[in-house]
Parts: sequence; C-alpha cells; structure tokens
Amino acid sequence: MTNIYYADTAVNASFPIGFSGNFQSLPISFSIEIAGPSVLVDNSTYPLPGLMVVVPMGYKSGDLKSLPDGQDICNEGYGLELIHSGIAAPCDFDGDSCVEYQVNRTVIPHLNGEFTFRNVSASVPISSSAVQIPQNVFAAMNDSSGADLLFLNISGTAEFVYGIDDRKPAIGSCSDNFTTQSFSIPIAIKRNFSVSGRGKLFFLTAPITREQWVRDNHFDNIILSQSELYHVDIFLNNNKTHNITLRTFDLVNDRYGLMRIVSNKSDQTSSALADQGILLFENKNFTNPPNPVPLELGNSSFAYIYYINSTYAGLGENNLTISVNDSFLGAANRTEVLTSKFLSYDGTHLENGGSFNYSTTRKSASFDVGVLNPITLSALFVGVILFAIFANFWRTTEPF
Repeated sequence: MTNIYYADTAVNASFPIGFSGNFQSLPISFSIEIAGPSVLVDNSTYPLPGLMVVVPMGYKSGDLKSLPDGQDICNEGYGLELIHSGIAAPCDFDGDSCVEYQVNRTVIPHLNGEFTFRNVSASVPISSSAVQIPQNVFAAMNDSSGADLLFLNISGTAEFVYGIDDRKPAIGSCSDNFTTQSFSIPIAIKRNFSVSGRGKLFFLTAPITREQWVRDNHFDNIILSQSELYHVDIFLNNNKTHNITLRTFDLVNDRYGLMRIVSNKSDQTSSALADQGILLFENKNFTNPPNPVPLELGNSSFAYIYYINSTYAGLGENNLTISVNDSFLGAANRTEVLTSKFLSYDGTHLENGGSFNYSTTRKSASFDVGVLNPITLSALFVGVILFAIFANFWRTTEPF
C-alpha cells in the first residue's frame, strides 16, 4: 500500500499497547479517499479498457516512547545499558528491570469496495490505491445514457499491527519475548461519478425522402449521444466540406496529483459555423439527471442531443457523411446517398431550360390547355352569378 496521507480527512484513534497490565497509548491515524476513475473528463468517466478507480490511502502511527519524558523512541538497543545500573530503564514499561521496545509496525487494510451501476453490483477487496472496476459493472457502463451514476462504497477496517519485544527477566539477564499487538479503526467512505456511454444514434431530418431540390440542398441531422461530442466532420463524396470543433481541452492538477481534463466550449460553435452554412444546436444541460425514453428495441437511452444542419452544392446522386468524435475519442459516422434534382413542368421542360434527364430532373404531370380553359370559365361564370344574388339581397333587405 502506497502511503498517501491526508490529515484533513483522516480517522484518528488511540492504540493501547499493554505490558503485563500496564499500557502505553499510541496515536494512530488512517486516511482514505476516492480520488476518482483513471479516465475523467468534466467529472464524467467512460468505459475504456483498463479503467480503474484511484483510492489513495495513507496512515500515521506513533512510536513507543521512553519514560518518563517520552523524547526517545524505544527501539532495539535503546536503554539496554541501564538494566543493571540501578537506574530505572526509560523503556521498562512493566517495571521488571527488562526494557521493552518496538521491533516493527505496519498497517493492513481490510477493506471491501462495492461498485454499483444501475441494477448491477459487484464487490472487490481494496488492498491498493488502484482498483479495477469489476467486469460485469464495466460491461453495463458501455450503455450508460450519460446521466447514469457509478457508485462506489468502501467499508471495513484498517488494522495497525506492532511487533513488540516484551523482554522478560532470565538468569543473570533478560530474554526476548516477541509479541504482536494490533488495533483496528473502522472505515466507511462512498462517492459517485457520472458515466458517459459509447452509443450514438443518427437521424436524417432533411431531406427525409433522400431526394431534394437542387437549389436548396440540405444535409440535416439529429445526433443522440451518450457522451458529449467534441468534433464533427461532414464529407461530400469523401471530400471534407465542414470541420466543426465543439470544445477544446485543458489539463489541471487535482489535490491528489492526478491530471484531470476539463473542456472549454469552442468559439467555432457561434457565428463561425454560420459562415460555413452550419446551424448547430447542442442540448446537454440538465440540473437533475433525467430518465431518457428508449428509442430502440434495446434499452438504450441518450442524455445529449445535437442538431447539425448543413447545406451543400451538387446535382444528382451524392454521398454525404457525417462523422463525430466524443470527448473520450469515441467515434461514429453515418453515410447517406442523397439525390438532388431540377424541377420540370409539362413532363418535358426543365426549370433552367435544359434537356430533361430523369436522373437529375423531377418528373412533373402534363396538362391540356384546351381542357383547362372551359373549367376556368365555368368557375368564373358561377362566381358572377353568386355575386349578383348577394348584391341584390343586400340592396332589398330593410334595416332593423
């Protein structure tokens, strides 16, 4: 166990070490904290292979001190020269003219960590400052909505063990009498962390039918994500047309000496995107963790939603791809084949006067002018008659 001690959160106690009914009280102290997962961005973790939780532990323990002033440590050899001098030996704690001293000391944690994510739990022993997340809990975290929490509850005891030589009188001298004495401090600590999942879901919102007017080409998408996105690329026929950075990152040191990643919203998410023909809406703020509604057959939920609306120039069939990266470098993409066409009239004429081509032209219905005119005139004639009836009724009606 690496000794990383924090006095402000330590549990303190007094260890009574006994010598034939006489006791010396030694101060002991144990600290343990849950620093957090080994992968943490904006206080959210992510199910990357090898994910661990860092649990710094440390202790302080007093030494067996000489009598009566308690200035010297009673370790091996101290005070032995005074045994037969007629002067009270400073490390003779039980008054038998044989000194006692501490041989060694150690701390043994007897701790258990219970990991809980949704309805999945597992317990593991905590014996070091790096604890692997149990496999069944880790597997469940892959499908976290982004608002779900990982709970860690650590409980047990910290056992302080002292090796003592409680020397006893023998013929003409003193003999060794090695003993072990121990004392345990109860430990209980818990903490939780939000978990970002790997899942991403794409919805094409325009053109829904994957066919559109060439003068108003759109490639609009809604992206549901279980983790915050940091970068978006859009490709037209494998050529990158838009490069969107949603946030940048900084490294900060925490109190445990660990490097943490914090994000900053990029300036590119404002007017600069509009200049690229991009409309972006990012919805990721929630005061209380929501309970998202599943949108698929499987029980997958998403805490983050992004609207990314883009335009492009191109006639006929084009391959459009949107590619995203989340803050943990998880990647996903979606490709659509969209068709852009000119409008036509009378089934043969293009709006730009060009030749009709079915692959690039929207077919229209033809009509017969000779049939249309009588219908138009008949409708006009009926309208005139109705107007005359109304006018006559208004003229001849007496006021009340």
